Amino acid sequence: VSVPVTGLVAERTWTAARLRRRLSRFLATAEPLAHERNLPGLLAVAGRGSGIGSDVTRAALRAAPASRARQAAEDAGTPWLDMLDRGLPALAVAAACLPLLGLLGTVPGLLGVFRSLQHVEAGEDILPLASAGLWQALLTTVAGLCAAIPAMAAYHLLGASRDRVAGRAEAWAWRLCAMREEADAGEGEGGAA
Repeated sequence: VSVPVTGLVAERTWTAARLRRRLSRFLATAEPLAHERNLPGLLAVAGRGSGIGSDVTRAALRAAPASRARQAAEDAGTPWLDMLDRGLPALAVAAACLPLLGLLGTVPGLLGVFRSLQHVEAGEDILPLASAGLWQALLTTVAGLCAAIPAMAAYHLLGASRDRVAGRAEAWAWRLCAMREEADAGEGEGGAA
């Protein structure tokens, strides 16, 4: 069980890191343009890339009418966040079940101890009889915990990583929408004059 969990954790970690790097690279290029309020430049940068930053930017800046920009940006970011969520429920189930599997191995070990003790003669040393079963019982419990603790830690770390990406993408989307609203208000004032 721990081999598939390790594989899942490795793949999810790699995917999350790749998406975070992509978003960071995109924002490093796009934020100076946003500071200049260069919406055509932002669209051009977004058009050259792929990733959550590019998709959110294109959706927020192309949405018509502008009042739909926030929803369009959210809709564009959702598939990327769903990609980060993939596998997390399985990881949570594994983290919850692995200690139980360890306990499942504990029970036969303890049953073996009691089975061997029922045949003990008076004055006979029970330590050698009990130690093998206790060893099995404790070993399976430890194995379950050794697999579950990293799985639970990975689940929480990957969830936190997903939340950081979501927070950065959402903050970026809100900034774009505010810029879009300012630009549209400026056009409305300029057109009325």
